[in-house]
Amino acid sequence: KVASIPRLLTLEIGMQTRTLSEEPLFLPANSRDYEQTLFPNLQHICLSRISLGELPVITVPGLRTLTLDWPAGPSTTRPTLFRMSPLLAFLQRAPGIESLNLLKSCPLMDVLPRRPDGLASAPTNGPQGNTFAPIRMASLQYMEWSYAPPRDLHRLLPYFDTPNIQCLELRLDVAEQRWLTFYDGRLEPYSSDAEEDLPSSQGAQGGKIRSFDQLVELHLYASDISGLCLAVRHMAFPRLRRLKLAFMRKRAVRLASKTNDRQRSDLGALPPLDSIFHEPRLATLVHLTLSEFDIDYSTAISTLAYLRFLEHLTLEKCEGT
Repeated sequence: KVASIPRLLTLEIGMQTRTLSEEPLFLPANSRDYEQTLFPNLQHICLSRISLGELPVITVPGLRTLTLDWPAGPSTTRPTLFRMSPLLAFLQRAPGIESLNLLKSCPLMDVLPRRPDGLASAPTNGPQGNTFAPIRMASLQYMEWSYAPPRDLHRLLPYFDTPNIQCLELRLDVAEQRWLTFYDGRLEPYSSDAEEDLPSSQGAQGGKIRSFDQLVELHLYASDISGLCLAVRHMAFPRLRRLKLAFMRKRAVRLASKTNDRQRSDLGALPPLDSIFHEPRLATLVHLTLSEFDIDYSTAISTLAYLRFLEHLTLEKCEGT
């Protein structure tokens, strides 16, 4: 019988490097022994280079914050560890999460969204994987994700039902970076040949736009301008009050030096709002912050024209102001 730790509030487990074999750190002989509340008052979990699939199968009804730090590199060599299926399974057992943080973490996509009729959304001759219905996360108020693949960001939405989320913070990868999948034992990125990309004027799931009705604060940090113009085209923010757009210039320069792409480091020009958002008229926005962009006069005027009720404008290290 497994003992419980009723007074534990915070659990932090981390490793500097993963030099072990692909075997998980924890593999109970009988997972049913752990299907109980070992930590009835646990409120915070922080894992660094540790997958949720390596923890005992437990329920955490009091969990408020979940932070996962898994640098992208090891994911390409350890597909058995950091995947979507353990993440979704864990979230089903943690109904009270208020803050979800994926730091430098993009779990391998090994699941398929389940349609309302209970069937997988993929065709019969498509990839095979576990199916999940949208997970209800009514308590979730804040989500942070770095570095999210902009072109495939919409693929996360069919799995999460977050009616009360208020703040979303996204640090975006470059536009050409695709989400890695692990279907049928094969590790490969999403391909335009395998699945149609997101059209510029439509959203995921047959052109539908996902509306975040309670979201009041949005932070977008871009590694390149193309990624910024792809990430949230399928989203609507009818009550947005605070918006921060930032260009991660140092990261862009570093990535450009690795690929000998001198042009990328120079592409820090602020794009028009109508190239970022499906609906650029943000009628409720009162606070706008722009960071490390090159701003020209015409773009500045067109941006302010959309923001009729803006009260606060903050410019951080912007050229051309």
